[in-house]
Amino acid sequence: MKKILFFSLIFVLLFSSSVLLSQSEKEFSFVFMTDIHLKDNSKATNGLKKAIEKINRLKPDFVITGGDLVMDVQGTTAEKAEGLFQLYNDIMKQLNMPAYNTMGNHDMFGVSKKSKVELSNPMYGKKMYEKYFGKTYYSFEYKNWHFIILDPFALSSGRGYGVRFFKEELDWVKNNIAKIDSKTPVCIVSHVPLRLFKKEQDKDTAGTAGAKDIVGNTKDLLKILEKHNLKLVLQGHDHIYGAYTDNKNITYLIGGAICGTWWNGPCFNAERGFLYFKVSGDKATFEYMGYDSD
Repeated sequence: MKKILFFSLIFVLLFSSSVLLSQSEKEFSFVFMTDIHLKDNSKATNGLKKAIEKINRLKPDFVITGGDLVMDVQGTTAEKAEGLFQLYNDIMKQLNMPAYNTMGNHDMFGVSKKSKVELSNPMYGKKMYEKYFGKTYYSFEYKNWHFIILDPFALSSGRGYGVRFFKEELDWVKNNIAKIDSKTPVCIVSHVPLRLFKKEQDKDTAGTAGAKDIVGNTKDLLKILEKHNLKLVLQGHDHIYGAYTDNKNITYLIGGAICGTWWNGPCFNAERGFLYFKVSGDKATFEYMGYDSD
């Protein structure tokens, strides 16, 4: 009898351990920090370092940046542009966890109509970004989640760009997501918002209704993802904080800005800060955190 009880106890302990291990394998945290707009001055560099210090104290598993890493390379010289990207990389090395970057409109080299960079420059457009950070759209997996980083910019034949996903990228998304189980939680990231909701359009707090597509072919992207478990859409560009969950249980977030109003204080409803996520299974909770008061 004692042997039976002993082995029963061992079984319970092993079963409980496996349950706890299984649960912990699906728990993690991450930070979404967007619109850094790094400049080569002490206000910007010290501000970014301060944000990184707070993120390190939170100890997330990884960081996702939401674009507009620097301010900016659209109209500057190649030397200054390379200097900003290198400065960004140097400071971001202070993070104690991996960072996954997203490209913003201010991160495209020479595309401004005021730029004196030749269109034939080998670093023109997205090439300089790719030199420092790799592909402008890609995916990665963490524990039981699938993350897709997107590039919402279609370069014009001349100078300039449109805000839409180009066909090759949408084809890539279709092939990428086809390899993922339909129940896998999915998070997508785009610097320019896919959608804004009514109050966000008014530069207010979390939206209520009245979705407006900002990226031109948002519907095409969402059509590709409609049979999958899309949970989060992380967005930047507008420097505000906004959150809205639609009737398909997709939560759209705009993540404020590390720089606030281009390093001149808060922007609209958001102090300078970032989003901190805690994930358990396919559920994600989040909090907007400022870093200036620390």
